[in-house]
Amino acid sequence: MKELRILNYFMIEIKLPELIDENFLIQLPRHREYVNQLMREGTISTYTLSADRSKLWCVALGASVQEVNTLMNTFPLSKYMQFTINELAFHNNTVHRMPELSMN
Repeated sequence: MKELRILNYFMIEIKLPELIDENFLIQLPRHREYVNQLMREGTISTYTLSADRSKLWCVALGASVQEVNTLMNTFPLSKYMQFTINELAFHNNTVHRMPELSMN
């Protein structure tokens, strides 16, 4: 019998380095592709960069904080990131809502 996995939403706040080096820039395309893949798979639902490019926020699905921590450490830029993971009670997102019906 298949084991039931209960997944929860987690908000990850990621602090980026103040100084970006060449190695960071080289890894950036690979990192973005990996994030896009995780979004297509539904592992990550949102990925947001602050205007000053000092922080990222990411909402991910996982069974535990440990699982999400393991996921974050697979990011190509993980060695440049300092992150905190917080479990969410809920995560509302307009992308998942049904469109309003128009009677036109």
